[in-house]
Amino acid sequence: EVILVGGHLDTTSENPAVSAPGANDNGSGIAAMLEALRILSGQAFTRQIVAVGFTGEEQGLIGSARCAAVATQQRWPVELMVNLDMLGYRPPNPAAPLFIEYDQGNATPANNAAAEAYGQMAVALAGQHTSLATAQTDIWDSDYMPFEAAGFPCIGLYDGGASGPPYHTSGDVPELMDVGRLEQATRLLVAIMATAAELA
Repeated sequence: EVILVGGHLDTTSENPAVSAPGANDNGSGIAAMLEALRILSGQAFTRQIVAVGFTGEEQGLIGSARCAAVATQQRWPVELMVNLDMLGYRPPNPAAPLFIEYDQGNATPANNAAAEAYGQMAVALAGQHTSLATAQTDIWDSDYMPFEAAGFPCIGLYDGGASGPPYHTSGDVPELMDVGRLEQATRLLVAIMATAAELA
């Protein structure tokens, strides 16, 4: 069985041909994924962890749609897909939650129960391993959608940054990010991956 973790590599802005730094959207998701892999690299797990950096998310989920098609064609035994899309936004309210998203309907109802179970697992792990408040919401318009449509259980971590001024602008730079919140989100990701993949 496979625990698939992914985030998108591409960025955009009001003038992407000139400047699209994409520090939070989605450099933060890729950074968290790479750090989690580094931390877990020496461990043995019952399930395989597969990590993917998708391209073309900002252009319509192109990379993740292709990956989901390959996973379906090759019958990857995906137990869970974890999507990482913005993890380091500095909200006006420091107590603002990290959103734990899980599939609540969408294209394939048969995967709802498993997605909810993993979503609730993530909420519990956040309480055990981080100082972040969390809120739960449905998945929406990011790289988990093609995997959900293919029938795989999907959850995601998201910081609410789409409502912030730097979103999709040339102002999405590292200096505006909340590194402490990114560290806490990465801590949660490590806990999710280790728990879902099951230590051998």
